[in-house]
Amino acid sequence: MRCAASRAGGSRWPSPACPEAPDEAAFLTEALLHGRRVRDVTIDICTPEPLPMPTAGPVLGQALAGMLAERGIGFHPGQVIEAIDPGTRELVLAGGQRAGL
Repeated sequence: MRCAASRAGGSRWPSPACPEAPDEAAFLTEALLHGRRVRDVTIDICTPEPLPMPTAGPVLGQALAGMLAERGIGFHPGQVIEAIDPGTRELVLAGGQRAGL
């Protein structure tokens, strides 16, 4: 199973007022699944920004990137999700690339 969080360019979720929501959701999901001893899940964050929680600045962003990596949460900067293809269970990224769910 895969989980994906995104700050997609035109998306209304999460709102611009809460740019840290995907990062927080990823940490909370990992903690919940870890606590339940669920191991067959991959969690990834796709974002157009270069670092997690860009509003906090580069120092905190680098620290958060390290925390994500420590927990096995994939971080994919510079990625804009344009659509979700339910037929193939894939994310459609800007430029036509696809990533499995």
